[in-house]
Amino acid sequence: MTSQKSARAGCLPAPSGCRWCGIEARSHARQWVEAVGWHVWETPTDEQRKERMRARRGQLPMPGQ
Repeated sequence: MTSQKSARAGCLPAPSGCRWCGIEARSHARQWVEAVGWHVWETPTDEQRKERMRARRGQLPMPGQ
């Protein structure tokens, strides 16, 4: 996932977002990213899912803060 269009507005991609751009399937349609050009939604790799979940977990506020 070299180019992350989903990084727009400072949002992290959903763990189940497109392999190439991070946009979720329900709103994906056809998207353009430089790394692969025009593409349809593709299942993210297991490693991508894991990294995205870890990134989201790292942004959660700690209880009591």
